[in-house]
Amino acid sequence: MRITRLVATVPAIAIGLLLPLFLCTPCSAAESKLAQVSLPKVYNQSVKVKAVVEEIKKMQQDAMAKMNVLSEEISKTEQQIKEGQEKLGKEAREKAEADLKKKNEDLRSEQETAKVKIGFKQKSAQNVITGQIQEALEKISKNEGYTVIFTSEAIAYARDLPDITDKVARGLDALPLPEGLLKP
Repeated sequence: MRITRLVATVPAIAIGLLLPLFLCTPCSAAESKLAQVSLPKVYNQSVKVKAVVEEIKKMQQDAMAKMNVLSEEISKTEQQIKEGQEKLGKEAREKAEADLKKKNEDLRSEQETAKVKIGFKQKSAQNVITGQIQEALEKISKNEGYTVIFTSEAIAYARDLPDITDKVARGLDALPLPEGLLKP
């Protein structure tokens, strides 16, 4: 499902955004203050991310409901044409077939519209949340003096490395969402 893809791709994007910061930070081992964050846990803990995911799910459900109604209408029209093959005159059959064609076009149009709207909402949410996670990381880093923050998913082993996942999730939730992100 697309929501899973959203949650799965955000860590990769965040790693791509954060890794250059970590590698380019001039610091010696003695001056470094390191921490780790689990981005999947941030997404799972964040009230903001959950609200966005629910909004996208609602959009998907609403679109599916509309498409189901259209599909049922198509099935009924097909059945009427099939049952009335011999009873319908040429003109009535042509009218029913034109109606069926229009309903099929309406269904395809609804599918495409839903795909575009949901895709746009997902991409917008992904961009906003990724940017706000970066903002939260920068604030925590500045306030607590961290020079490097790694994603725990990219670390094979770390002994006694502070985990700031909860702080990042709270920091993300403290930032306001842009207006309209939670409105279809």
